[in-house]
Amino acid sequence: MNPIRKKPLKSPAGSPTNRSSNGTRIFVKAKTGQKENKVTPPPLRLLAEAEEWYTVSVKEKPVEGRANGAITKLLAEYFKIPRSQIRLVTGATSKRKVFEIKNKNTPPL
Repeated sequence: MNPIRKKPLKSPAGSPTNRSSNGTRIFVKAKTGQKENKVTPPPLRLLAEAEEWYTVSVKEKPVEGRANGAITKLLAEYFKIPRSQIRLVTGATSKRKVFEIKNKNTPPL
């Protein structure tokens, strides 16, 4: 019997963001239980890599969704938008997460 292998989430075209019909998706590597809260954007490169993710470090432990709430709050502060415009799409229990930022100014695709 072959074990089921999960494929990691990859951003299309190597971009840390992906526009969808509902807004912009950003790809996040979560680090919980850190000394400080911070968002580290992916490095700027001339050629896109296969995976480029924001790294978000939070003090909260991954217990009862507290870390996900802290990451959402930190992303809202980083992008200077209301917290209600950020939604966790995938990765509720994973270190790799995909968030969607709803933007009223984003034209539909």
